[in-house]
Amino acid sequence: MRVLFGSYHNIFDLGSGAAISARALLSELASQGAEATSVSGAFFDGAITTSDAFLSELRRRRIQYEVKNGIMRRAGNHEGSEFQVVHYADAGIDSFAFLPQDAFGSSSRRYEISSASNKAFHRTLYDKIEQFAPTYS
Repeated sequence: MRVLFGSYHNIFDLGSGAAISARALLSELASQGAEATSVSGAFFDGAITTSDAFLSELRRRRIQYEVKNGIMRRAGNHEGSEFQVVHYADAGIDSFAFLPQDAFGSSSRRYEISSASNKAFHRTLYDKIEQFAPTYS
């Protein structure tokens, strides 16, 4: 069985009961032999308010990760939305966190992301669905 969790709310959000529950469910499925993958975004209810804070939390927990930088541009426009995709494995879940630069502000409140960032997240999610070919998503 292959299970894919996709949400703009981050599955690694330690301040969110929903994220904790989703992570626990995927981890349990993985322990029973399922392939579990997560593609999540940059909405956090807890103390993580920047992409650096997210990476610091991964380091603090000794979770290895890989960061890929990207930019989403509109046709004919040189400006774009910068983002990072962080790949890490934790609790048996192969996870990808989509972190656009415009998702974090100067406070702990969530910020609306740009249309380009929204499209880039969905492209990341759809690419992973095609690659992973989940039994359930």
